[in-house]
Amino acid sequence: MENRKAVFFDIDGTLIMHTDKGMILPESTKKAIKQLRKNGHLTFICSGRPIRFVTQEFQGMFDGYVCCNGTYLVYENKCIYNKLIDENTIKFLIKEFNRLGISASFSGAYNGYSYNMDKSKIYDMNRFYKRGEPYMIEKWQVQDVKANMLDVFLKNKNHLEECAEYFKDKLVFNTHEPYLSADVSFIDWDKACGIKYIIKYIGINIDDTVAFGDGKNDITMIKTAKNGIAMGNAVPELKKEANMVTDSVLQDGIYNALNKLKLI
Repeated sequence: MENRKAVFFDIDGTLIMHTDKGMILPESTKKAIKQLRKNGHLTFICSGRPIRFVTQEFQGMFDGYVCCNGTYLVYENKCIYNKLIDENTIKFLIKEFNRLGISASFSGAYNGYSYNMDKSKIYDMNRFYKRGEPYMIEKWQVQDVKANMLDVFLKNKNHLEECAEYFKDKLVFNTHEPYLSADVSFIDWDKACGIKYIIKYIGINIDDTVAFGDGKNDITMIKTAKNGIAMGNAVPELKKEANMVTDSVLQDGIYNALNKLKLI
């Protein structure tokens, strides 16, 4: 198809909004994605979420998935890339987490490995998964860990800011305000790297890419895509880098932007 686009969507705060009633995926967003595919464009999730969660919630809606902040890639139901955290890095992070008082999940495609997490946090991680064994593994050895990224839990806002500053040359903290947690990616590989890898695999030019996001870990993908679009509810840092700022999730932001771009 001539002028076929690859369109990438973050999940939390972009495709869905968390409310007191649970996760809301607007009907206008479903309609827009369905029309995008009908028009011949390719659609991808691009999220910090693991593939296990993504396929549970969005199976059949997209052509592929960029999961775990760019480190686990799926196209046409096949994993085409899986970048795991190496054993030495895990040992280094454990040492630093002990020193800084951080609890964490070493999070992988199908399981997370809890470190210094209390039962309530483990429960919160597990509750997202509706089927099968619990996501979190509580007893493990370093050599058995198959993790792509991190989820970290801090004591208070100052602790979060101090840890993000401490790791700024190695890690990117995507904070989950107002909660004292963040999903964490590595400086050397992120969502943008995942996008570049998957479009090369498919044979799509970077000039034919569109990306939607709302958080700090979306900044590089928004800057990488030809059209980087920030949701109306996005953090200020992302809005500064976007080509367009659309409406918020619950105000039909995705539908409105795709309509404005004449892709639907």
